[in-house]
Formats: sequence, C-alpha cells, structure tokens
Amino acid sequence: MKMIVNLYIYLFVAFILGSCQSPDWKMDESIDKGEEGFITDLDDKRILIKGTYYKVTNDTYIQDQHGNDLDYSELEIGMKVKPWHRGGVKKSFPGKAEAELILVLTDENSLAEQRAVIAALDHVSKAESQRFMVLEVVH
Repeated sequence: MKMIVNLYIYLFVAFILGSCQSPDWKMDESIDKGEEGFITDLDDKRILIKGTYYKVTNDTYIQDQHGNDLDYSELEIGMKVKPWHRGGVKKSFPGKAEAELILVLTDENSLAEQRAVIAALDHVSKAESQRFMVLEVVH
C-alpha cells in the first residue's frame, strides 16, 4: 500500500512540474540586439533597418529612449533606432527577423542624423516603390 501511495505522489509531482513549463516556445529563444540604424522603409508591419526587415507583432515593444511606449503608426522613415529580435535573422537579403523591441533614439545627435537621413532620402527618391538602406552615416 505504501508503494502505491509513493507512486501517486511521484506522479502528482511529475504532473505539477510538467505543467510549470511555459507553453510558449519563444521563451527558449534568446533575445539578440540588431544593428543600430535608420528606418528606411515601413511596409506591412515591417521595418527596414540597415539590411534587415524587422516584423512588428502584437508582442513587439516600441519605445523611445525615455521608456515612453509608442505605436507602430508613430514610426517614421529616417528615425534612428536600436532593434532587438528573437530567434535569429533569416539569411536572405534583406534579412528577416521578428522584432522584440524597437528603441527609438531621441537624443540631440540622433535627431540631427535623422534630419540628414530624411533630407538624403528625399533627394534620391524618385518613385514610391524604391527602397533604400542606409548602412552608415558619417558627419
């Protein structure tokens, strides 16, 4: 009888421990920092930063550097951002990743660079369907 009680206790503990696992497979993936850069395209809940499109989902946090929450609709081409992603970047060109956090930089230097990038993109844009990648800004 004691052996059956112990078996039930072991099964109960195994059930409890098994139910404590997160059903979200994403929790096993690490969060990695992407390359800081400028938004050069906003398309269908995707943000092009340097050579990577970051998909924005309902789980993506978008904030300015002071911790204020932003909405996808508040993002603009030319903004300087730091992206974080989960699950790696797919090896394509441009690369593809799922955004975990988009941090919009609003310091004085970043805003000055943003104005320069917007002016440059306005200068070279000829058609709405063109896409540009800003790989480096030197000033």
